[in-house]
Amino acid sequence: MRRFVLFFFAWIFFLKIFSQAAPGPYFQAPVEIQMLLSGNFGELRSNHFHSGIDIKTQGVEGFKILAAADGFVSRISVSAFGYGNSLYIEHPNGETTVYGHLQSFTSEIGAFVEEIQYKKQKFRVNAYLPPNRFPVKKGDLIALSGNSGSSGGPHLHFEIRKTDSQKPVNPLLYGFNIVDTRPPRIHKLVIYPLCKKTRVGMYAAPLYIPVQNGKIQYFTEVYGNVGIGVSANDYLNGTHNKCGIYEFELRKNDSLIFRSVMDGFMFNQTRYLNAFTDYRAKQRSHIWVHRLYKLPGNQLDIYKVLQNNGVVQVSEGDTAKMELVLTDVHGNSTALNFSLVGRATSTYSPTDYTIGKEQLMAFNRTNYFFSDSVSLVVPENALYEDLHFSFNKTNHSKGRVYELHTNDVPLHNKALLKIRLPDTLVLPQRNYYIARVSRYGLSYVASQFVNGYLQCKIGSFGSFTVATDTLPPKLRTYKFKRGSVVTN
Repeated sequence: MRRFVLFFFAWIFFLKIFSQAAPGPYFQAPVEIQMLLSGNFGELRSNHFHSGIDIKTQGVEGFKILAAADGFVSRISVSAFGYGNSLYIEHPNGETTVYGHLQSFTSEIGAFVEEIQYKKQKFRVNAYLPPNRFPVKKGDLIALSGNSGSSGGPHLHFEIRKTDSQKPVNPLLYGFNIVDTRPPRIHKLVIYPLCKKTRVGMYAAPLYIPVQNGKIQYFTEVYGNVGIGVSANDYLNGTHNKCGIYEFELRKNDSLIFRSVMDGFMFNQTRYLNAFTDYRAKQRSHIWVHRLYKLPGNQLDIYKVLQNNGVVQVSEGDTAKMELVLTDVHGNSTALNFSLVGRATSTYSPTDYTIGKEQLMAFNRTNYFFSDSVSLVVPENALYEDLHFSFNKTNHSKGRVYELHTNDVPLHNKALLKIRLPDTLVLPQRNYYIARVSRYGLSYVASQFVNGYLQCKIGSFGSFTVATDTLPPKLRTYKFKRGSVVTN
């Protein structure tokens, strides 16, 4: 009898644990139409990872948007930028779903928003709500799809976040019915020299190797510590859009040395995309290259395996058999095999990677640069790796130009730039500002005049000058038409 009782309670405990471990799909699709994606989670964007999935709405607005699960509307946001009209629904399971770029809300929510707008006499709304204000059930109509905010075309931006931390997680891990039988595709393999004496072939510069039909045609000789990079995209059925890669694995001689998985990230980490990718390649050649090694100042937490930070060491006479595997969230994978043959070369071609007489800036400390007319403060951890900083002064048709290194080195946090002005000014102080100089001309940087200096915060290196503004603003009417929607 005692044995039977123990067995009975053990069986009940097992059923309870099993039911908790395998609850089935918690979220339903937020749309009634087929879920075709124009963008996936973790896709590479300018200075950030994409924090959700973009669901196509057949190029039009007005499709029904449904609550993905029971819960309550915890936040309503209305803006001409960002997610535009958006709703946040908090669920009992500790997660929050986000619905962005909406055309309109339900009549009840819309009336609530309009009341706030008239009361505050502002278009923008950012309201946090208690659980009893707008409760919803799974499948309830909550809005219509649209194209509001910073949207390039009608679609639904959909996110799943951890409520307590607001950490976005990959929605494609939740079992939505999305057809995907297409594996990722590799476009280029990149080999980076990581030390002063490292050579890739005869060069101290990255080697870009085209990949055709999953194979490479190069016999690669290297010497020293190298990093591997890859230009690649994922693709889904029923769409031609290029999507981000879910998982990277790199093996050396059958040993796993690098693995990253795009299952979630914190918003305060998203700018580390500029360390996860090759920022220089993006700026110069307009291609995305994923680094399969970790830069010293990169604090992104998507890395699951990092043997020697993913750095590959190849000595004289060694042959490193490498395997690169890319996998999407639905298990489709692509592999690339190649070898790195260790051979020291006595000659190499000079490149802009050659270190000159620049000032060394360490990534893990605050760095200062001073000249007779310019000062620059680069805060701690603003760099992802040590930098041999260069400075130059040139003349421009608009005046003296100060070249602060090059614009292909990213900054994670903004640096403080100060430029000294003459003691005697021709115009009032308010007419002077700092401008960034590019091939497109001058662009304004918000500046202040403090103790004889113009100062500003800059988010990247590049060329700057002092410019003047003596022209008043010009006002013109927008193309208003009776009955048209001009909220954006």
